Amino acid sequence: SDATMALSSSQTRALAIIAKPFALLSMIGSALVFREIVTDSNKRQLTYHRILAVMSCVDFFASLWFFVGTWAVPAGAADVWAAAGSESSCTAQGFFLSLNIASPLYNISLAVYYLLVVR
Repeated sequence: SDATMALSSSQTRALAIIAKPFALLSMIGSALVFREIVTDSNKRQLTYHRILAVMSCVDFFASLWFFVGTWAVPAGAADVWAAAGSESSCTAQGFFLSLNIASPLYNISLAVYYLLVVR
């Protein structure tokens, strides 16, 4: 027997749509953090803020691709709601989302920075 459960078309549509507002909010938050840092010359000088700025930039682009969601999947793909892309757009989305591994690495960098500063 098949251990996976197939989703209904309304469930796949809901999953594709529900990510968009949260991705948009994440993009806005990341952009505001980035802007706050780059427009303040004092913050630009601090290591903490530099790490946070790059992490916000990485998060912004990851959120952008989450917002794009199923639109990047090749048109006509079976069981994918609103698939309108091409193989190239799907590959690009996968590539850029894989770069999001940088976000937890920058988060670790912030934790190590705090550890070193507190000591």
